[in-house]
Amino acid sequence: MADMSGQKPMRISELYPDASAIIRKYESVNQSGKPHLIPYYDKDGDRWTVGFGRTIMSDKQRKKLGLTKDELKEKYTMTPKETEIDFDNQIRSAMNDVIKLQNELPEGVKFTKDEIEGLLPIAQNVGYTKLKDQGINAFKSLRKGDKENFGYHLFNPKDGFIKSGDNILKGLVERRAMENSIYSRNKGGMVMRNYYDYEPRSI
Repeated sequence: MADMSGQKPMRISELYPDASAIIRKYESVNQSGKPHLIPYYDKDGDRWTVGFGRTIMSDKQRKKLGLTKDELKEKYTMTPKETEIDFDNQIRSAMNDVIKLQNELPEGVKFTKDEIEGLLPIAQNVGYTKLKDQGINAFKSLRKGDKENFGYHLFNPKDGFIKSGDNILKGLVERRAMENSIYSRNKGGMVMRNYYDYEPRSI
């Protein structure tokens, strides 16, 4: 629907193009930018997933519901339009998580636009609850207002959010590197840590 000026309002995904690009890349079919229209089983995360990273249920839940794999695929298949609507819904949900993170900062301290854009993809991928429960050191830094150290604990390739279960996933290491490059840009001369010993490359 157009506004009074006749212009189509911007989608939330268009307001955060760098964050959207990361999500579209890593949650798409073979990093093609094309959504998964038919659900697939992500064995690393034990989740049936569709669209751009929309999780449906675990395989245990599928079996508990008495759904065959084909029945689940038929039930949760999405059209291209539905994946785009859901994509924006996921970014809205991620933004709500970023607001929760910001509320943990000391009074008067806020995230910059770049920091928000860098946090949106990891919030979409991990979620606030897991960030809080598993990111103990990150949250200690956040509550002190140390945004640089907070980012370090989220994105670094040694103890950041780069595992599925006990396994370090190369794709997550590379995704966190991209998120960090957005989160830590335009720091006005601040010296940032070099978290990565190599230039990330495509899987």
